[in-house]
Amino acid sequence: DLKEYTIENEFGSLVVKKPGSVNGFQFIVQNCEKATLCIFDYLDSATVDDCTDCTIFLGPTKGR
Repeated sequence: DLKEYTIENEFGSLVVKKPGSVNGFQFIVQNCEKATLCIFDYLDSATVDDCTDCTIFLGPTKGR
C-alpha cells in the first residue's frame, strides 16, 4: 500500500515513522507545511515535493 510510504498534506504536525515501517522502500513526502517529519528507518530513496517551512529527518538510504 503506497500510503505506508507517503507523508502528504500535513500542516503543523509531528509525523514519526518508526524503525521497521519503511524497510528500504522508496518514500515520498509532499504538500506539507510547518510540519516536523521524522523517518527513522532506512530508505531506498526519498522524494520531497512542495513542502514549506518543514523540518525533515531522513534515515540512511540503501547503498550497494
